[in-house]
Amino acid sequence: MRGRVKTVSVLYNPAVPGAEELSLAIDAMMAERGLTVSRCPIERRTESKPCIDGAELIVTLGGDGTLLRAAHFAAEPGIPILGVNLGKLGFLCDIGPDNVLARMPAYLDGQSEIEERLMLEATHLRGGRPISCGHGLNDVVLGHASISNIIRVNASINGNTLTAFAGDGVIVATPSGSTGYSFAAGGPIVHPADQHLLLTPINPHKPRFGSVVVPPQSVISLELDTDRPAVMSVDGEPATPVESGDVIEVRESPYRTRLLRRDSERYFFEALRRTLKYGLEP
Repeated sequence: MRGRVKTVSVLYNPAVPGAEELSLAIDAMMAERGLTVSRCPIERRTESKPCIDGAELIVTLGGDGTLLRAAHFAAEPGIPILGVNLGKLGFLCDIGPDNVLARMPAYLDGQSEIEERLMLEATHLRGGRPISCGHGLNDVVLGHASISNIIRVNASINGNTLTAFAGDGVIVATPSGSTGYSFAAGGPIVHPADQHLLLTPINPHKPRFGSVVVPPQSVISLELDTDRPAVMSVDGEPATPVESGDVIEVRESPYRTRLLRRDSERYFFEALRRTLKYGLEP
């Protein structure tokens, strides 16, 4: 990131122990450096959006979930995000919980780079007409609303029929989301510099179904073909009901999430070992 940052928004997750206290310490440290700082809890979305107006950088305090929330309203204005992990995984965050105040000046002084991450656009269609649209960094999930139910989803790519999935649902993930729910459902890990989209079934009734990787220009259509309750969620946000015959169209978003990094390449592989224990003995 070129040049020094002058205006910063600090968004903290009040449900994470120590996040609010750290936000106050960061606020004070930045004020001493002559920066303009706004600070607010991220769970209040109506407050968070005004909080980032005019910001050159967003600092999130919490974990990956906190950063994902910030990405939803930081993507359109293109504000970079520096994630501070105070949670369990922190795969997207660049700073751990130790020595935060000592490490942050390097980012503020431009000794970092911006890593742009692919995002998804999900449009919910009913009767061929859009009723909602959202953007996400990790994934779009179409799944059952009751744990005892199996739903049927007809999937097509660019208008070409792929198959009908019967199971707990379907995930469309970005490379960023490949280490999240998609990975837990058996999908592959994809390097974040890649631009492909992943289509992964959740507990398919026929186990031979695996993930499908498609180019970013693809339009993935998921049609619900069941009367059983189903819901759609973008990046784990509150789910919205989906009815039989509804279609969820997922494509590459025109927006990007811009993450602040000190060393993007090294960070990814370190995160694989640290958070997922990749390649390590159990």
